Amino acid sequence: MSVSCIIPAYNEAARIAAVLEQVRAHPLIDEVIVVDDGSTDGTAKAMAQFADRINYVQKVNGGACSARNEGIRRATGEIVCFLDCDDLYLPDKVEMGVRYLQNHPEKGFLHTAAYFIDDQD
Repeated sequence: MSVSCIIPAYNEAARIAAVLEQVRAHPLIDEVIVVDDGSTDGTAKAMAQFADRINYVQKVNGGACSARNEGIRRATGEIVCFLDCDDLYLPDKVEMGVRYLQNHPEKGFLHTAAYFIDDQD
């Protein structure tokens, strides 16, 4: 099963590189789509180093949901996952999700628990 990861971004120039490096470490993710939702902080410049590995889309600001929907329209994977710029995936998250969906083809949607971290954790 092919996996597309959609990352909405709004003024995330400071964090986008770390998020992309982390998500690209997941071997089952075939496609990463970053939808820039009208950033004004240099997110586009920060994305330049990933031009050969990431699908980068710029759009007029419409909010995170509209950015996710634009990513869905462009995704080619059989499975679509979402990652926000202030989140990280655990190392086996994608693998476990894909395995679950393969073992339960009657399921069309999967969500997982989350750990909340801040600068104190």
